[in-house]
Amino acid sequence: MKFLFILLISVLLLLAGCTNRAEKYAELQSCLAEKGVIMYGVEWCPVCAKQKKDFGTKLEGVYFECLDNPEKCLDEKIEGYPTWKFPSGEVYVGILNPEEVAAKASCNCDCSGEVCLCG
Repeated sequence: MKFLFILLISVLLLLAGCTNRAEKYAELQSCLAEKGVIMYGVEWCPVCAKQKKDFGTKLEGVYFECLDNPEKCLDEKIEGYPTWKFPSGEVYVGILNPEEVAAKASCNCDCSGEVCLCG
């Protein structure tokens, strides 16, 4: 009985200390959307799926599905996925970690804690 109690307490403490990625990067996602950062991708792309998973979200307001509007992706000269476009005009093809995306977007975020704080 004592073992079960200790196990239950351990699991609860572990869960209490875990913040899911969507919560952690919510403020960063808002900043990216406000700044006009766009991540171009396609639903069948495993690298795009990993990139979205890194943020724990669908990157609403940031992610653009090229299968929904292929003409726009052709006009934007998207040649690989994922492709990030930043307000500075910088274009990056491939995976970036959330902290790198924040820096390139000038979001001024500190993502070292349980929640990514931007200001």
